[in-house]
This record gives sequence, C-alpha cells and structure tokens, in this order.
Amino acid sequence: MPLQNTLLGGLPLSKLALGSNPGKQLSAVVIHVLPQDHSRCHQCAVVCDHEERAVALSLYAYRGALQLGDSVDIYDPTILRVEVEQPDARQAGVRVAFHLLRVEAPGTQMKLRPH
Repeated sequence: MPLQNTLLGGLPLSKLALGSNPGKQLSAVVIHVLPQDHSRCHQCAVVCDHEERAVALSLYAYRGALQLGDSVDIYDPTILRVEVEQPDARQAGVRVAFHLLRVEAPGTQMKLRPH
C-alpha cells in the first residue's frame, strides 16, 4: 500500500525540529508494533511518514492498541534523539542513534485512523 495514498496531511519528519514542535502536525503509518506488557499503559511502535522516513513512536498513558497499517496524526510532536553506546569495551565506539517521537498525552495529541 503506497504511503502517499494512506496519509491525509501533516508535515514530514524532515520539517520537524528536535524537541517540541508546537502548532505542527505529523501524519504517519504504523509499520511495526513492539511487544508490550499489557499491565502498563505505554506502547511503542515504528511509524513512517509520507516521505518514507521511519521513527520510533512512544505513547504514554495509552490503553488502546496500535495495529500494523494504522494511520496516526500527531499534534504538537516532540522529537528526541536517542543515542546508545556499546557497553562492551571490546566494541568501544560502536554507537546506535535514532529519533523518537514522544507522545505524552495521546488523548489530545493524537488522532488514530485504524487500518
């Protein structure tokens, strides 16, 4: 399913700054849902914008269930850069970095369009 036909609007990830982006909207499609402990109201997924750029998504205080192919609109998105360095001294300098879309109030910051 082409992403251009799935998304309705919003800015691509490339137009958002690190940190808070008040007054802006990101539209994306869920391309992977990470396993979750159902006793917690926290959910993680990977989403992709209409430019096919992927970002990790972390939803707090969300009891719903994201599904593969769902579309989400995120209002006032917060983008963080996560960097992890290899703790094994034999692999010193090996580093992984990625962007994380953090949504602390999905009730007001997110609109879900199920697949």
